[in-house]
Amino acid sequence: DCTVTEFGETVGRIAWTPGNPGTLVVEGVIFFDGELMMTDSRSAVYSGEGVIYVSKKIKVASSRQLCAVSACDPGSWDPNTTLLVLISGATDVPAIEMDNNAKFQGGVYAVGGFKLQNSATMQGPVIADVVDVQNNGFAHAWPPLTGVFDGLPTTGTPETTVELLPDWSG
Repeated sequence: DCTVTEFGETVGRIAWTPGNPGTLVVEGVIFFDGELMMTDSRSAVYSGEGVIYVSKKIKVASSRQLCAVSACDPGSWDPNTTLLVLISGATDVPAIEMDNNAKFQGGVYAVGGFKLQNSATMQGPVIADVVDVQNNGFAHAWPPLTGVFDGLPTTGTPETTVELLPDWSG
């Protein structure tokens, strides 16, 4: 369990409880300086609203399931209350890859490309420079997303507030 606070507020938290499936808690913004590889056959159910930034590639493979609800049931997932977004800063094509029966329920954003193949299932929004779906890759529909949370990439201009302080002399 790792929590980062700023001025008493949690800005990022990630916690793992092993099991079958395991439980992953994600809140706020998390950054990994490297690759994120989920390639064994373990599964996890996550809770919270969070975004994981990865400086290199992301791979979900080999029957790995990372979902907001048990068994990745699309009918019971509400992305407006439970949403994990994986973001790869790599320019590779693919920068994010899902294959070999893997399942992910959440969002992905790839600076480079996204590849879905070999009976893998993606349930959620995908933003990428290149999207490649092949060999029974399945992009499943997801419930409507009515809002987003802080920490996600944006094309908007950040707001800056400047406040003049009274002069003082010492």
